Amino acid sequence: MSDGLMQLNGHERVRSSAMCGAIILVGAGGMIGQLLLIRVLMVLFYGNELSLALVITGWLLFEAAGAWVGGRSAGFVKRVPVVFVLLVIGYSLALPSVIIVARLTSQAAPLRLIPGHAMGLGHMALTALFTTLPCAFIHGAMFPMSAELLEARASSFSTSRAYLIEMIGSIAACLVFVLVLAVHFTAIQISAALVVIHLALAVWLLATMELTGKARRLWMPATVAAVVAALFSPAIADRLHRFSVDGLWPQGRITTYLNSPYGNIAVLERAGEYTVVYDGRPIIALPHPDAARLQDYAWLAALSHPRPKRSLVLGGGLGGLLSYLLEHPVETLVYTELDPVLPAVLEGLGTEIVRRELADRRTELVASGGRLYLNRTRREFDLILLGDIDIETLQANRFFTEEFFTLAQRRLARGGVMALSLPGSLTYLGGELAMLNACIYHTAASVFDHVMLIPGEQNIVLASDCPLVFTAETATARLQERGLDDGMFTAGYLAYRMDAGRIDEFTAILKDTAVAANLDFRPAGLFYGLRYWGRAFAPRTLDFVSQSRNVPLYYYAGALLPVVGIAWRLLFSSAASEANRITYTIGTSGSAAMSFDLFTLFSFQSLYGYIYQLTGLFIAAL
Repeated sequence: MSDGLMQLNGHERVRSSAMCGAIILVGAGGMIGQLLLIRVLMVLFYGNELSLALVITGWLLFEAAGAWVGGRSAGFVKRVPVVFVLLVIGYSLALPSVIIVARLTSQAAPLRLIPGHAMGLGHMALTALFTTLPCAFIHGAMFPMSAELLEARASSFSTSRAYLIEMIGSIAACLVFVLVLAVHFTAIQISAALVVIHLALAVWLLATMELTGKARRLWMPATVAAVVAALFSPAIADRLHRFSVDGLWPQGRITTYLNSPYGNIAVLERAGEYTVVYDGRPIIALPHPDAARLQDYAWLAALSHPRPKRSLVLGGGLGGLLSYLLEHPVETLVYTELDPVLPAVLEGLGTEIVRRELADRRTELVASGGRLYLNRTRREFDLILLGDIDIETLQANRFFTEEFFTLAQRRLARGGVMALSLPGSLTYLGGELAMLNACIYHTAASVFDHVMLIPGEQNIVLASDCPLVFTAETATARLQERGLDDGMFTAGYLAYRMDAGRIDEFTAILKDTAVAANLDFRPAGLFYGLRYWGRAFAPRTLDFVSQSRNVPLYYYAGALLPVVGIAWRLLFSSAASEANRITYTIGTSGSAAMSFDLFTLFSFQSLYGYIYQLTGLFIAAL
């Protein structure tokens, strides 16, 4: 880049420097915009990592369409360079606009979502496409135009060199975003800063262009706009941020909204009740949690072991689960939490239940992912309890795989028990619900010698390498021994909850249900979990997918025959077959590269569980 600039005279050097700066900003602004939309939509899409594919697909699709239009218009822009300046300004204004629109989408008809109600696949796809369209299309058009303008000012700068300059901006933006912007600033603040930077660049470009007539008059309003944006953007950004997140969760007053390296945390307050939302999913209600459900899970898990002195809870335990577990004769309770910011936020709410859990001398809080802790520690536990976790993301699914159960098995003391909960029913176990439960049951049974199911509104699965002698009578005796027999857990309730006939009947259903085992790199649990939640939130989409899976294979083979014929014609029989083969090679190379990038992202999430901030590094590496 410097060699080309040295060959130019002073005025041409300034003009070329301005265009080089513009191309760097095209790369940086586009990368930051893409990462911002990924993070914003991941929250809107309930933290589902598969939505990454939708966002990246939408971005690349419209980026390509914009690049085609920009390439076709490059000759015109070369004669009227002010069009490129208008695109620079337009992109900067489009980014905060689509972020706000994306957050307000959940409350637009026909969605009307509330916390706890996830989008269906169709709504997710439409939201991703329409949200990425404006920014990606404008950004795609900017690069061929900027390359054409740079070559006009410095002939030594070819398109490939312009692409290299853009990549420098993209990679630098990724690093700055991951290390600085993602943690300390909101999406609206970052996009507001991009508005100021793009306006400043527009002023610089206009100052170096040989403009005449009406075009020359743009310089003054652009300068004034840049100065005003620089002065007032912080206050405007704060107001727009508040407006957009209020629209995302209108059911409560937002008292906390922040991003950590691991996810997005929001706290909603309504009539003295707090709902803690993590990556768009409600995870805790304070100060009055769902006591009956949490106590049922914690107590049955604790009663399954005669002396659960050394206990371990992996995530999802604060706000009730730890409290009920500490009512049993536990001497040491280790609690792992992947996101260290979350306990601090919960403690800051000043609720008695969280304060009591963290202040108990038996509680040992470990800021680490549960799997990483199990892999590193050499301690053994009488009871390992999975926290209140639903299988709806890769981040959650990694706690229900065969590899995870193997880690947990190694950390159980002799006679130790592992417990987890799943969606359930006291009256019926079939369809998607049976598939989900059977998948996890069979996966646990492939590792542990003994697995027991306790059916209920939440099914509880107990696993151990020693025989599980756990009946209603055993549980009642242990309650009396621990002095805990004066509450909800009466002998009658335990006899009903642990009815041997129901346990045998539901266990037989799970054993007879044919499902795939859940593995880290074959997340069948996530598949069945999404099917289960799809039945609740998007039944039509689920029916369509299910019917598609039942179509005979030869139907698909017949449908592919015309495609094969057209491909053969284009690649081998047409007059432009050689050019078509080159185009095909470029297309398949891009498809393979993007597939590899997504596979790497999903694999990292399956093993470590925190791609929320690190997504930029994977895209920069690509």
